[in-house]
Amino acid sequence: MKGHPPPCYSGGMGDRDRRAERMRAGEWVGGRFSAPYYVDEGDPYRPDIVLWIDATNDLIVGLHMDRPPVSDDEVAAVVVRTLAGPVAVPSPARIRVRSESLADAVRRALGSGVRVVVGPTPDLDAVFEDLAEQTARGATRGRTYLERGRIPEPDVAWLFRWAAAPHRVAPWSILDDSQILRLDVPALGVEGACMSPPIPNV
Repeated sequence: MKGHPPPCYSGGMGDRDRRAERMRAGEWVGGRFSAPYYVDEGDPYRPDIVLWIDATNDLIVGLHMDRPPVSDDEVAAVVVRTLAGPVAVPSPARIRVRSESLADAVRRALGSGVRVVVGPTPDLDAVFEDLAEQTARGATRGRTYLERGRIPEPDVAWLFRWAAAPHRVAPWSILDDSQILRLDVPALGVEGACMSPPIPNV
């Protein structure tokens, strides 16, 4: 999975169950990371990012960001929301995490139906590094009054132009920030990329 984040599971409502049936019930790997950037709301802070992957089917199945500290129970809750969500994914046969405290939280959340083990998570770490690298590529240089001089005005103008259409569609009216969207951008050669929709407070 190194080089590009794994694709996210996506599909229309009609074929989601058939796709899930073709997948193997494999191993999910999850954990919590500190974001490589700051959120500038009041006192700047580095958010905690919860990431879950299906290592068997090479998928990102859960992504959540929140103000730190995110507890082990909250990390486990992302798995519960994923399995209960509208997109059909095969339930994991095994879950691997890097700490016993997180393993206990997952066992409490899922019960005894899934085997939970503690071990190294290099596959999860590699996916997070890829996501962090892509975030770093979006960094801009130049100083203006925006974000205390971190964002050039032309970048903001470009963002507003391209954000106008999705703002009118308002996807946040039917999505929440625990869901993963598939993103295809043919003009950039991107197919099967993943994004977690930014959900404003509306």
